[in-house]
Amino acid sequence: MWSQTPQFDLELGALDDIGLSMNVQHGIIKSLELKDSRLSARTQEDMRDALLELKLQHVRNWSDFLQDRLGDLDEPTTRVAKRLDQLLPIPKLMRS
Repeated sequence: MWSQTPQFDLELGALDDIGLSMNVQHGIIKSLELKDSRLSARTQEDMRDALLELKLQHVRNWSDFLQDRLGDLDEPTTRVAKRLDQLLPIPKLMRS
């Protein structure tokens, strides 16, 4: 499903205390910027490594996905995961 979507940008700004901006093309995260983010510098780097070039179809749940890649999630990272679950959900029929 995601591979057939047009290019789009997702921005979770300072009002969300997240400061994340990503560009997705054909279901693949092509760019990820974290500005004014409350995430630690290390978490920001780890998140870039985990998400750049990721196919959205490989994510079933953002909280689980990020915890698998980053380890225990602190409060700001949990907030990011929850917002991504809200904005980029995987339809139930796609879940295994």
